[in-house]
Amino acid sequence: MSGVLKRLATTDELERLNDAASDQPLADATEDELKDALRYVFMVCGLRGENLPAGDDKDFLHLYIRKFYGNHTGAEVRLAFDMAIQGKLDVDAKTYENFSVEYFARIMNAFRKAAAKAKKKPAEITPGPPPPSAEHLAQIDREYADYLIVLACERRAMIDKLPSTMENLKQYAKRNLKR
Repeated sequence: MSGVLKRLATTDELERLNDAASDQPLADATEDELKDALRYVFMVCGLRGENLPAGDDKDFLHLYIRKFYGNHTGAEVRLAFDMAIQGKLDVDAKTYENFSVEYFARIMNAFRKAAAKAKKKPAEITPGPPPPSAEHLAQIDREYADYLIVLACERRAMIDKLPSTMENLKQYAKRNLKR
C-alpha cells in the first residue's frame, strides 16, 4: 500500500485525469500493483474484510480487470472510485457490501464516459473565432487597395509641393551670382 494515500499534485479534474492516464496500464502491471489499486478501492468503498473478494472470486476479478480494463492505470481506477463516491459520476456508487465484477465495470464505464466528456470540454469552451469567409477576405483586400491609393496620392501631393532640383539651382545661382 505504498502509493495509496499521497498528496494530490492538483485538484483540477482534467489534470488529474491526464496524470492518472500517464502511469503504467494494468495489463502490464504486476499483481502487487493491481492489488494496491484494489486495496485503495476497497477502503474507499468501505468494504470490510469478510466482504472482500477472495479465492476464485478474487482471481476472476483480477483476470477480468486485466482483460477488459487493462488499458486503464491503477491511478485511473483510484480516481474513478474517488469520483464515484463523491457523486461526480453518473452511477450508483453504493456497493451494498458486495464488490463484484459487475460493480467494478459499472464504475469504470461511468468513469470512461466522464473522462471522455472532460477531455472534450476545453475545446467546446474556447472554440476561437471562425475563419474569415472568402467575401470578408475580398472586402479586406478592397479596403487595403483603397488605402494604398489614398496613401500614394498623399505622397504624390507632398512631392509636388517640394521645389524641383532646377528651381533649387536657379535660386542658388541668383544668390551667389548677385554678390
